[in-house]
Amino acid sequence: MKDRFEGRPGSNPDHRDDLRPAEAMQWSRLEEIGDLHFHASAFSSALDYYGRLLGEEVLDHLLLEQATGLLRKSVRAALNLGRLGLAESLLQQAGTVIDAADAAPDELSRLRAVFQSRWADLLVQRGSYHQALDVAKHAFACLAVTDEHTEVADLQVTMGACHQRLGRLDKA
Repeated sequence: MKDRFEGRPGSNPDHRDDLRPAEAMQWSRLEEIGDLHFHASAFSSALDYYGRLLGEEVLDHLLLEQATGLLRKSVRAALNLGRLGLAESLLQQAGTVIDAADAAPDELSRLRAVFQSRWADLLVQRGSYHQALDVAKHAFACLAVTDEHTEVADLQVTMGACHQRLGRLDKA
């Protein structure tokens, strides 16, 4: 773990902007490094790299698919670390990005459903199984007719866990 010393960039929380990349080429490199950490299950390190890209000054310049992809990974990393407040904040940020996007309605519905899947995961971690099941069912209805097979599988696991914790073993 790196120590932060006075006078060095990042030593003062008010100077986090010093760590933000200035050029688009650096953006993709930071995401690639974050992805390496993410896939190695080093979620805290991945969030450090992704966090440098999550400011409006960077997200506004990314294509919708890139921005939402970055947010998807960031939310998943935060959930895996149990940082539920951060996950909720990132989910709200994803909603803002999607609402501001100029894309086909079907694409926006698909993206909203992907993030609803993450909301369901968050609600499960908070113990709100009924609410998580409702959110997951809505997301499932949207994603079941898309190519988001991984998301659909994750939703099925989430719904199964909700049913199990609610005592509905036949549905689990």
